[in-house]
Amino acid sequence: MANQVFNVKFSGSGIIGVSQQNQFNLTWNNNLGGQFTLTLTNQSLFVYIYNTDSSNPVNSITVIPASLGNDPSTYTTNFLNYLKPFQILRTCFWQGQNLQKSGISLQIWNNRTVISSSTQISSSGVALEHILELETAAGVTLWPCIPDTADSNYITKMASLFASSRDQNKMMYLEYGNVYSVMNDFPDAKTNPVFTTFM
Repeated sequence: MANQVFNVKFSGSGIIGVSQQNQFNLTWNNNLGGQFTLTLTNQSLFVYIYNTDSSNPVNSITVIPASLGNDPSTYTTNFLNYLKPFQILRTCFWQGQNLQKSGISLQIWNNRTVISSSTQISSSGVALEHILELETAAGVTLWPCIPDTADSNYITKMASLFASSRDQNKMMYLEYGNVYSVMNDFPDAKTNPVFTTFM
């Protein structure tokens, strides 16, 4: 990705900075947000919020290759071409379902990652809406996971989202938690109700 030109945009009122190789680029717009262009000089890029207005906070920061235009699709053509050999996509880790998280804390629907969240790479995983979008864009069969610590409302809302956002005649594989970790790796596997269910 080095030497590519990127457009950096944000909405809201404040100052954001981009740092690479100890060089800073700053942009400021008091009302409508800002935009500037940079050339990536290496593989590391840091974006900072230096100042933000609490009544109109900095939001919707994007760093997008200029070659994709002003309003690119979520998934690039190169990425979708990469996925063509795969007919099924298991989204377990993309959803943040891993050994460290399994069985530890209750997952509540209102606390999940959504499209408007500040990041899509937190321990909470990516927004389910983005996963459903990829299913359509790539033409694959989806294999998502129901978090093993999700409450009943989370599971109901997740089912409703799937039902309203995709072809209900299309097959989907569902997995409860990360079954392998729940049954084999998690320290309390033998006392986990999932273990006894499957065994």
